[in-house]
Amino acid sequence: MKSFFPLSISVSGEAVSRIELKGELDIYTSPKLSAVLSDLLEQGCIHIILDLSRLQFIDSAGLVTLVRHNENAVRAGGSLILLNPGAQLRKVLRLTALDRHLRIEFNGVLNKETAPQMKGAGYA
Repeated sequence: MKSFFPLSISVSGEAVSRIELKGELDIYTSPKLSAVLSDLLEQGCIHIILDLSRLQFIDSAGLVTLVRHNENAVRAGGSLILLNPGAQLRKVLRLTALDRHLRIEFNGVLNKETAPQMKGAGYA
């Protein structure tokens, strides 16, 4: 099965990056996302927002990628935020209990705890 996974990246502020995912995050496409996330972290973008509103599918490799890069961001003093995951992805996150370990936001509005970290970067 071939995946359709265009990845568009727009960077706002000095240390905040927003990535929009579209298509499938699976064993074939996870390495591409992993490389982008690693590059951003190396460049000093320690706050990463993944817009998942157009993500249609995720498998265990995709989940591992999210968990690993969440840990990397937190270790660097930053954060990885999952923005607007669809119903299917929310169910997967709940069933795997990852919804308790990953930061999830909805409707493009970051909560009050997140806002101070993002202040000045268009996310406050």
